[in-house]
Amino acid sequence: MWLTLALAVVIDGGTVDSSVLAMAIATCDQLVAEHCSDAADSATWYASFAADAEVTEARIEIHRTTRNGPLELARVLSLDPSASLQERGRAIGLVVAAHALSHREPTSEPAPRASEPQRPRGHASLDGAILLGSGFARRSPRLGAMVRGSFRGDQVPLGVTGSLRGSFAPEGAIGTDDPRLWWMHVTLGAFARLERGRFAGEGRLEMIGERLGASLEDTGHRVRTSSLRIGGQLGADLLARVSGPNWWFVGAETAWLGPPVVLTVRGGSRGREQTPSWVLFTGFRRAW
Repeated sequence: MWLTLALAVVIDGGTVDSSVLAMAIATCDQLVAEHCSDAADSATWYASFAADAEVTEARIEIHRTTRNGPLELARVLSLDPSASLQERGRAIGLVVAAHALSHREPTSEPAPRASEPQRPRGHASLDGAILLGSGFARRSPRLGAMVRGSFRGDQVPLGVTGSLRGSFAPEGAIGTDDPRLWWMHVTLGAFARLERGRFAGEGRLEMIGERLGASLEDTGHRVRTSSLRIGGQLGADLLARVSGPNWWFVGAETAWLGPPVVLTVRGGSRGREQTPSWVLFTGFRRAW
């Protein structure tokens, strides 16, 4: 009767009482913290024992690999006749486990290959900023906000960028009893980036679309009008890393748009939108 352990040990009890063999296997299995297996051909140690009829003495032999393999241990173990058969089986299992553990051969498993870090396919960023821009007809400047996104390839200093902006002129910016003015801008273009340590610089060339709107109270009704213009703009940003992927930046832009816009209120001209226009802004960037 035999059984193989996952430690690759076969225990052969011959004709000894099955309860003694079962306890020997259970004890050995418990000590090596492994489960039993019946794959006898994969054994590292082959342990056999024989006992007298009263099981008061057991001869234990441990061979390498098989019953006919090189003899590694031969021992006669005296067993307490007053002990139960399970306790005697436990004593036999202790001898087998002690030999197997003391002669355990380290398994040479291939070291796990360090997975190469995946290179990012690109770098994206999202900006939020407040802006100050040239006002209508070079009068009081307009105030507003901007949201801008950009993307560039990995280890490539060039990328694409786009933004959405909104701004307004404070009431009375071009004169009393004059219309309220607002601007909406959409931009799309390309940029180049140069980064050194915690600082970076970017230059941009973009197309820009503008909607300039005006609204005025007239005889109890609000009159609204707007004009659409398109053009191009140049811009530059200076950035400083605050922490991790977070940056603070300042920037400036100048734009050329057409056609020209002339504001006329009740038959009188209130000015002409000038070209080029300018914008200053500051904000924070989150990069990925």
